[in-house]
Amino acid sequence: MNSSSASGASNYIKAYKIWQSRINALEISQEDCEAFHLEKEWEKEDLETFHNIGRIVSHRETSSGDMGYFCKWMGLNYDHCTWELHKEVDLIAKEQILAYRKHEAEAKFPYKSVSYYRHSRPEFKRLHKDPEYIAITGG
Repeated sequence: MNSSSASGASNYIKAYKIWQSRINALEISQEDCEAFHLEKEWEKEDLETFHNIGRIVSHRETSSGDMGYFCKWMGLNYDHCTWELHKEVDLIAKEQILAYRKHEAEAKFPYKSVSYYRHSRPEFKRLHKDPEYIAITGG
């Protein structure tokens, strides 16, 4: 067991012991006890959502030739994104992989935008009203 997983297990055990001592306190009311149990159930539900992939942010090929995806996990911020192998997330993220591939095929990524040299850019055309795709959203 590495130090981070040992630390995680230690933190879990400490948190569980604290929760258990709150439940077993003599002065706790029945309502408080039920609230503690509900709180524990909500915590378990939250942890379950962290096992779901919200979206695929990027992809890359590993040195061994496997496909890897940069995954944004449900309920977590982008700084918690992780690289995962295709074979490990394919079963739990089929929809997200398909959405990412569709988005990628539409070339809506900045790195896929057309680059123009300074003197070969298209002529500027002033817009007198919002484009339809903006007008629809009210933006």
